Amino acid sequence: MRRLIIEVIIAILLASAVVATKPILFKSRMATGNFGIEALVDRGKVSHLFIGSSMFRNGMQADDVKTDDMYLIAYDGNQPYLIYKVVSYLLKKGVKIDNLYCDMYAYAAVSKPSIFDERIFLDTDLPFQMDVLDEVKTYGKGNFGTYYDALVTSNIEVLATWPISYPLINARYDRGASLPSNEKGQAAEALLASKVDAAPSELDERQLHYINEIVKLSQENGINLYFIETPKYRKVTEETSYPVIMDKYATLLKGTNIIMDENTYGKIHPQTEIVKYPFDDDSAENFSDLLHLSGVGRGLFSKRLHKLLGIS
Repeated sequence: MRRLIIEVIIAILLASAVVATKPILFKSRMATGNFGIEALVDRGKVSHLFIGSSMFRNGMQADDVKTDDMYLIAYDGNQPYLIYKVVSYLLKKGVKIDNLYCDMYAYAAVSKPSIFDERIFLDTDLPFQMDVLDEVKTYGKGNFGTYYDALVTSNIEVLATWPISYPLINARYDRGASLPSNEKGQAAEALLASKVDAAPSELDERQLHYINEIVKLSQENGINLYFIETPKYRKVTEETSYPVIMDKYATLLKGTNIIMDENTYGKIHPQTEIVKYPFDDDSAENFSDLLHLSGVGRGLFSKRLHKLLGIS
């Protein structure tokens, strides 16, 4: 019994050491980096903030925008609840935001709160992390293990490789956005053979709440708000639930700036005004998979979007 108690105490001490060490190791370095939340906090202000999922990361390239006053924050599977919490976190840290561009990702809006990308815990403080974890536990599928995984084991492999991995990762970004690439997408046969996962057609109650909170937060802080859909391969927009979700999403955002793929717009009946952009959703070389743009597709979309927004 005594040995067990000693082992438990040692385990607790080790876990506590990891929790305490990770912020010290990561945050100080990321504050001066080319991506992540802490680097934006260090900047203190941004005119054009793009925030969303990996579709935003794969959809934006920094060299299209010469002004230094643009920044992108993207996490895999980013959902409306987390977008709200990150923007609120930035504002509490004193960051001044003029224009906010949110990823209008249909499947994120119908999902229960969850964490797909644990890199969110690299450069945020403990109160933010606990707030996110409490949200997932209460309204998603979280439990005690979710806290342990996030606070202790997440990114643990990066601890050992950080001196080498960080410079390599940091070199891939400029102001949070991807650097240009001529990488073409998959063959059309591969994309057409890919399966579109079934999804509910109703907006998740909690995500719906936070979509409204994003609108409210922007109004309270004098931020110009936009919701933007990145292009999806045509097989996605032809799936039954996708246009249904986007129609409800757009209706919910009535009176808010919405920018949508012309292909999606043609399949819905929005009750609000929407700005449309043309994109070749049938060209396989523009997509690395059904949801993400290739380097070629990113170059086409990014230039078109920034021109549409009047950012240069």
